[in-house]
Amino acid sequence: MQHYPVSADFHGGDSWTSTGIDFSDYSRMAIQTRKQSGERRLSTPSWAVNRTELRELLAVYLEHRARIRPGVGSYYERFLHAQAVLKRNCKRHITTLDKLCAEYVPLKQSDPANPRLRELEIQIETLDTRIRLEQVGYGKTLAGIVYYYYALGLDSVGVAEQLKIKPPQVRGTLFRLHECWEKFHERELERQRRSLAKKKAWNRHKAGQPSIGCDATSIVPKYLAGMSIPEIALAVGYKENSGRWIIRKTLREAGVKLRPRSFVRKIEPARALELRQQGLRYAEIARQCGVSAAAAYKAVRTALAAQA
Repeated sequence: MQHYPVSADFHGGDSWTSTGIDFSDYSRMAIQTRKQSGERRLSTPSWAVNRTELRELLAVYLEHRARIRPGVGSYYERFLHAQAVLKRNCKRHITTLDKLCAEYVPLKQSDPANPRLRELEIQIETLDTRIRLEQVGYGKTLAGIVYYYYALGLDSVGVAEQLKIKPPQVRGTLFRLHECWEKFHERELERQRRSLAKKKAWNRHKAGQPSIGCDATSIVPKYLAGMSIPEIALAVGYKENSGRWIIRKTLREAGVKLRPRSFVRKIEPARALELRQQGLRYAEIARQCGVSAAAAYKAVRTALAAQA
């Protein structure tokens, strides 16, 4: 049965109920409806419709927000622990908020046109929202955003009205959830790849087979021809910055005398300073000169000290 703003229901005898609104009241009212959003640009992610993946994502996201290491236990236990840490951190945020307010009030009274006021207003509003959400449980807000946005199909404005937050916060939270899920799965895939590589190497070791790069007949000629150990590691199948220790061990066992560390490329301080003055970053200087970024930084510092 459809109900109207101005209506009365008769129940028999002298019994009846009404909304208490007459037509004169209704004529002065504003009507607002919230419809479901139409077709979205991006498809619905798997974690929005899979409860197991959603628990995993919320636990990882809250741990990242609380800046703690992944906990031990089920996803729900990790979720509760991270949420408790966020609540404890609210005391520190409240202290910071008091300091900002103590700076804002006298500055507002003495110099209303100071541009610093706008910066303080943004910081105070952001910190106040964070404290309010984390004190009641930030996980509830996250779950509500996912539910209203994906399960009910509301847009960011409708979700914000339901949770009493602002639409930009809804959109920003969804973006960070997407980003967290992608990074988490990239780390998981890399961890699985490394675990599989270690397992294969151990199986080869038990079978008496050499590991990748452990064949001295292929390594020694390359080293004697002048190739560096990192270049040999890449040539025999290792990734960058890995496999160097096994290459050195294989060369020593083969009786090859390793070149001294002085053979490693160095960069002239004057050259490093010249590139730095051209606007290059330390990482770019390092790639151009074939050294590490730390070596490039040290060379620039040395050149500046010599000029002083």
